[in-house]
Amino acid sequence: MTWFTERRLDWIEDRLFDYGRLNRDNLIQYFGISMPQASMDIQAYLALNADVIYDKRAKHYCQGPDFKPVRGSTALRRRTWDAWPVNHQSWCPDADDHRPGIFCAECAR
Repeated sequence: MTWFTERRLDWIEDRLFDYGRLNRDNLIQYFGISMPQASMDIQAYLALNADVIYDKRAKHYCQGPDFKPVRGSTALRRRTWDAWPVNHQSWCPDADDHRPGIFCAECAR
């Protein structure tokens, strides 16, 4: 599994942990990946964590009743994100003009 895939799986877990739901469009918009790649990443995460449920009516994946992170501490990853410089422009030179990147959480908002 590539480093990029690992980061996307971490992001999927964080998204489910923080927001309780996720769909392919979230991955596509955040990482700029294709629909088939987003589907493969979600399927890879589902293989690791069976307590994720697909809501057919809402068309998204959501936490099951016993959902627990399986890829390590989401709090640790959150502290890592928080360690980035406060001034977003200082490390993301064209923040207003590019797709959100893997380390560009500010642009993804």
